[in-house]
Amino acid sequence: PKEVEALAARLLAMIASAVSSGGSTFSGTVCIGIELSDGTPRSLEDRGHRALLALYQAKIDGPNAYRVFTRELELEVAGRKRLESAVIEGLEANLFSARFQPIIQQSTLHCVGFEALLRLQLLDGTSVPPIEFIPVAEQSGAIVELGTWILHRAVEAAASWPETLFVAVNLSARQFENGKLPETVKNVLETYNFAPHRLELEVTESLLMNDAESVSRQLDALKRLGISLAMDDFGTGFSSLGYLWKFGFDKLKIDRSFITGLGADEPRARKIIDSIVTLAHRLDMVVTAEGLETQGQVDILRGLNCDQFQGYLFGTAMPPVDLPAFILRQNRVNSLVPEPPARFAS
Repeated sequence: PKEVEALAARLLAMIASAVSSGGSTFSGTVCIGIELSDGTPRSLEDRGHRALLALYQAKIDGPNAYRVFTRELELEVAGRKRLESAVIEGLEANLFSARFQPIIQQSTLHCVGFEALLRLQLLDGTSVPPIEFIPVAEQSGAIVELGTWILHRAVEAAASWPETLFVAVNLSARQFENGKLPETVKNVLETYNFAPHRLELEVTESLLMNDAESVSRQLDALKRLGISLAMDDFGTGFSSLGYLWKFGFDKLKIDRSFITGLGADEPRARKIIDSIVTLAHRLDMVVTAEGLETQGQVDILRGLNCDQFQGYLFGTAMPPVDLPAFILRQNRVNSLVPEPPARFAS
């Protein structure tokens, strides 16, 4: 086994070496799947299948990688293939749906907007959590079609809301690859006659770390359309101040891990959150805290002057049909005490 892995590593290094030809320099990548006999008699077809499973994993981990087949890997790959099938089934049978979670203004605890979220329920009634199907959709490229679909559904729904409410939609790095994202967004806005300032697009730090010229150009184009840009999950990645300066974000969304941290180490988490809020406000950015589930968390974040709240305490992700009643109920609320959803009711 050690000799085989050493051979694979040498092949990776050799193919990755730069080669000059005709005044240009090229380098290649390769992915390798390895199946090692464990003494159990198996057909060549079976062993080839096991090597292909290892190759499948190497391509996911690559672009320049080798993987050795293991039973654990087989189970992992089988699970991933089931999820891929679920995503394909969801797209073909129109099984994806849009849900909307309220975003609350700190000063009044009134709803100021909603974040659009993808949900998937298969024909057999099984619900597939986003934490499972989103990474698979990213890897397969299906997230591009899903991203356009949720953008349409979000803007279509928001067009019927009061004009004071905005809608937020998450963007995937894969949606930037063809360079046509600003055109797609512009077409969606025109289709539903939707004001650009009511649309908020959320990107993560991982997208910006590539610092691709194409990404920068498209973000600038989106800003010129009048759309608000938010950095999602702030604090979980590189958190470069250069990103905030270069791309001119309008909002920071504090990752829920910091909110959860208030229960584990409140003094430390409070200082970190305070630093983030202060930085954002100095850059004229709005700050939203995600994952709020207790009144104690709300009290702390209000004391830190966080601008907006989002979490189960104020409302779960709802289907569009439930939003009018929620909005009307919010408009009737005069106190600063939120009405908790059923799961938090005593």
